[in-house]
Amino acid sequence: ALWVPLAAAALVSVGGRPLISWLPILAHWHTRSLLDQTEYRVKPGRVRQIGQLALPGDAARLRLVVSPTTGTALVHDPVARTLTAIAQLSAPAFDLVDTDAQHARVDGWGRLLASLSPSSGVARVQVLARTVPETGVDLSRYWAEHGVRDGSWASQIVADLVATAPSRARHESYLAVSLDVARAAALGKAAGALERQMTAIATAAARADLAVERWLDKSTLGWVLRTAYDPSAAALTP
Repeated sequence: ALWVPLAAAALVSVGGRPLISWLPILAHWHTRSLLDQTEYRVKPGRVRQIGQLALPGDAARLRLVVSPTTGTALVHDPVARTLTAIAQLSAPAFDLVDTDAQHARVDGWGRLLASLSPSSGVARVQVLARTVPETGVDLSRYWAEHGVRDGSWASQIVADLVATAPSRARHESYLAVSLDVARAAALGKAAGALERQMTAIATAAARADLAVERWLDKSTLGWVLRTAYDPSAAALTP
């Protein structure tokens, strides 16, 4: 009577997760329901303290620190005592290259991960991939600014194509590197150590045919967070 439900909780999957992994999620949800903490409302025009991200739930504790030297947005978690920088990556097609090139890229990625070891103060490395819907706003804006509308049939055809362009999706990849603030002894020292890691990451990523397009600054990080909660805001320019 005891082992059968325990075995079922460990072996039966719902939505790709075993039942036992749903227990803390359900417990957390019911606790928030009892405390009336399942909704988050905020006035966009309300004045906030500098450095607050104004995120709901457990993410409300996160703070924003801007690097004075590079302008990179660093996310400080005072509870976990970590400082995180986020890089936007781009990579060429992997499946279409030959086997030797694939092995070289995998080896380069392995060396990059090996360099981000706990001995260097790195607490966590997270690879993030997301798909952002696009509504053709950029295409329409480009046509409005640079299009030749001289009344010709070619101009009319292009205008009709732009007006009826279907929505598409853009794929984005990010690499988040968190440094242990406790081991760095101070937030300022952690920021300096994290910036050194950022330089090393950009160099190591190139060996894996990965390009660090940019380290997210304050405005870009805000745009990424906004579109995560409000996908319709993806039409805005980051």
